[in-house]
Amino acid sequence: PQRQGEGMGSFMAYQVKTETTIPAFSQPELIVLRRYSDFLSLYKMLVDAYPGVIVPVPPPKNAQGTLGMKFKQTGTEITPFIERRCAALDRYMKRLAEHPVLRDDTLLRS
Repeated sequence: PQRQGEGMGSFMAYQVKTETTIPAFSQPELIVLRRYSDFLSLYKMLVDAYPGVIVPVPPPKNAQGTLGMKFKQTGTEITPFIERRCAALDRYMKRLAEHPVLRDDTLLRS
C-alpha cells in the first residue's frame, strides 16, 4: 500500500497484481494501484451487471482506521489497520478471480 496525498485528502492506494494464462487478457501480468473506493465501485458494477448472481462483498469500510491514517504525519508507516485491509482486499480479489461467472468479466481486467 502507498499513501497518496496528505491530511484529510489522503488515501491509501493498494497494489493489485494479476497473473494469468487466460488468453482474453492482453498481458500475462498486470500491476495497477487502486484505492479502497475502487473496490466498492467494482462491487456495485458487478452487482448491476449480474442480477441474480451472488457477488462476493468487499471488506467493510472502517471509519476509525481510515481517519487514523489521514491524521498520521508520516506516509510510509503501514499500520495494523492497513495490513488487515490489504489482506482483506487480497482475499476479496481472489474470490472474484475464482468466481465461475465473474472471473471472465472485462471489469476484472482493468
